[in-house]
Amino acid sequence: YATLEELPPPQSTWQFDYKKYLERKHIYSQIDMNSARLIYSGSSTSFLKTMSNSFKQRVNDSLIANNFNPKARSIINALLLGQRQDVAPELYKSYTQAGAVHILAVSGLHVGIIWLLLEFVFMPLLLIRYGGYVRLFLVLLFLWGFAFVAGFSPSVVRAVTMFSAIALAKIMRRQSNTTQILLLSMLVLLVAKPNFLYEVGFQLSYIAVFAIVWIAPKFERVWRPKSFILKKVWQILSVSLAAQIGVFPLGLYYFNQFPGLFFVSSLVILPFLGVLLGLGIAVLFLAILGLLPSFLSIFYEALINWLNDFVSWVAGQKTFLFTEVSISFKSLIAIYLIVIAFVILLYKLSFKRITGFVLSILGFALVLFVEKFQAENTREFYVFNTYKGSVYAERNGKQLSIYTTEDDSVINAHYQLSTYLSKFPIKDKKILSLKNVYSYKGKTLLVIDSLGVYQIKGLKHPIVLLTQSAKINLDRLIDSLQPKILIADGSNYPSLVNRWKTTCEKKGVSFFSTQKQGVYRLK
Repeated sequence: YATLEELPPPQSTWQFDYKKYLERKHIYSQIDMNSARLIYSGSSTSFLKTMSNSFKQRVNDSLIANNFNPKARSIINALLLGQRQDVAPELYKSYTQAGAVHILAVSGLHVGIIWLLLEFVFMPLLLIRYGGYVRLFLVLLFLWGFAFVAGFSPSVVRAVTMFSAIALAKIMRRQSNTTQILLLSMLVLLVAKPNFLYEVGFQLSYIAVFAIVWIAPKFERVWRPKSFILKKVWQILSVSLAAQIGVFPLGLYYFNQFPGLFFVSSLVILPFLGVLLGLGIAVLFLAILGLLPSFLSIFYEALINWLNDFVSWVAGQKTFLFTEVSISFKSLIAIYLIVIAFVILLYKLSFKRITGFVLSILGFALVLFVEKFQAENTREFYVFNTYKGSVYAERNGKQLSIYTTEDDSVINAHYQLSTYLSKFPIKDKKILSLKNVYSYKGKTLLVIDSLGVYQIKGLKHPIVLLTQSAKINLDRLIDSLQPKILIADGSNYPSLVNRWKTTCEKKGVSFFSTQKQGVYRLK
């Protein structure tokens, strides 16, 4: 028995909206309860997922029995089973900074490599009658078997659906319609799960594949090396560059960073990943059957350790990691228009296409100009929510003055403030001591702390900010100052904030609590 509670909204407009994220997964309420009130009624997991989880546990037990160290075991689980929860945070961060985090999420890249391996392994079947159909059946069987092993996660189901459609198109001799087949697989997934459209993984995976199909062949035609090794290196670079061109605007928009050494990591890891996946699948099944020879487990663990060391080295080149790069949704659209116009121009030079490319650049420049004008003319005052502390900020264009009682370590770790700095163009920030009175665009903001001093001659209708559990008679204060609004920050006792709210409701005065409502913004 518990009361349904509304999901909490984000505490600022620039933060991730977890409430909306859950609503898109059809989760609308939450309950607050302890484990003592839970009643176990049996497993509600589907039969297939139960089987998948049992298989994963068996795999993990087999890896432990074969003496794989925890770090190598966590990477194997991530690479082959989609289980990232055991990857150490610092190692995961290294993969992110190296632009190689996608290999830890079983998705289109892994399924694509496995599809190519299966096509190669079953190639001899083409020599017999109806061998193509037999190969197709086996490829689809193994692909969906891999989806089962990975627990039918959304990213794997998307990828397997996509490559199943490509495999069907290939047997029907419709290779030229790869784009239409990809669109068909997208349509099937969106009919089944419309909310996939809002998932970052769905957007990134399809844009990356479309970019590879559309852009990579053009890059390969630019240079045709005669050397076999150079040819393969150029193909890998073409695919990597095409995928990065497709996804880098979304990466900037969602994650505010761009790994400059993605070329290096892609050139080394992509060919190596095929070996890791192919050999890894063999290692897993041999381990489960108890037939894994020790030399093979030692060799495979050494490969995993080498991969981790290489990724850590790339991540250590901080000069090439561009962070805190923020773009707006308008800039995102403008960048994609430039990319589309550029690729169209690569396929055929013409006056119209050159004109379209130039116009797309001018459109992006116009968006930047408007955003720069707005940024330089923005005047805002913020009251952030800080547990048992006070943090306020005044923005004047691209300058931010932070008024606080906290030390630098707290300010640097402040989530609301750090996300604000990553989203907005602030070039200069300074940290100052708190003041009792702030004048802002003809308005007066009066801060009343624990001393409860507010008698200022001639002060009428201010915005009142209550902090540090101010010892005041609120009825008398309202009658005396007739404030426009009262704000209580996070340094106040919650019980006191509730009493203040009740008093304001009786007096007909607006009340805002950062503890309940998040960041207060005066603009």
